Amino acid sequence: FNGISGILSSVGDYSGVLHNIVVDGTTDTPDFQLDRGGQEVHLTTQFHAIVDGTNGNTYLQPVKAHFLNSDIVTNGQIAGQPGQKGKTISLDVDIQRALLQDVLALATKSETPAVTGALGLHAKLELPPGREPVLQKMLLNGTFRASDARFTDAKVSHVVAELSRRGQGKPDDQSISDVAAQFSGDFRLQRSTLTFNSLHFVIPGAAAQMKGVYGL
Repeated sequence: FNGISGILSSVGDYSGVLHNIVVDGTTDTPDFQLDRGGQEVHLTTQFHAIVDGTNGNTYLQPVKAHFLNSDIVTNGQIAGQPGQKGKTISLDVDIQRALLQDVLALATKSETPAVTGALGLHAKLELPPGREPVLQKMLLNGTFRASDARFTDAKVSHVVAELSRRGQGKPDDQSISDVAAQFSGDFRLQRSTLTFNSLHFVIPGAAAQMKGVYGL
């Protein structure tokens, strides 16, 4: 796959007939990394899959992945499509226990993440065959919610706290500090462009609704 890297090892067991092979196992990739400049993370998975040995189509039911302090569960298939060379990856992605700083580590080498907090996400992912980088050809549609989000930059944190004070009608109340925010919305990622049809930002005393695009 052009766009990701790492050395993967896997162990498991299989049984069944050629067109319906049941496979259970684990994978271990100690140096998984995106090619966009992110950090290496230790990625492990546990999987249950059905493989059609006559055509190589694989049905994942499910794959449970773990890296840093975050868990991801996916279900789906890696299968050929009529009239198309190669196989398309189609997955339902469910993130219920993840940290914003862990996901940001995949995209930036900075030791200090821009924001910390809890992340929940539900999305459909499609990755067609081809030699293009993963980020260029990946299609992702879903919703997300980030809670207890805190900005690590002191200036940004100060601005957010000041906004919260004014929103609550207490502009001089210095006890209002280290304000946690909530983000939520729906998104679409296509050809390295992230589109938000609705994006909500909420802190005590203030709320904002936005939409727009973000180039990756």
